[in-house]
Amino acid sequence: MDQFSFVRRDDAWDPDDVPVAGMTIHGLFERQVAAAPDVSAVIAGRETLTYRQLSTRVNRLARVLITAGAGPESVMGVALSRSADLVVALLAVLKAGGGYLPIDPA
Repeated sequence: MDQFSFVRRDDAWDPDDVPVAGMTIHGLFERQVAAAPDVSAVIAGRETLTYRQLSTRVNRLARVLITAGAGPESVMGVALSRSADLVVALLAVLKAGGGYLPIDPA
């Protein structure tokens, strides 16, 4: 197992019971933030972020990206190793309206 831990809660998620047609990834994320803000969202190594903490970081970075000119039809390179920061960056790019191009940081 790598540095990420994945938790499955059978009582909390039923993929057949979640209407997602027409929703964006960041829209689904915001729905989860509202539903369970204090539940662990990312566990990467020794760092754990709740949905609320992750949302705060995503919103902060998304605002910076938008101020820098990011938006629809923008593609942003993301060169980060697997970490909580990677999750923040990917969600922030999507929330800013752009797309991301993963770049191997090695």
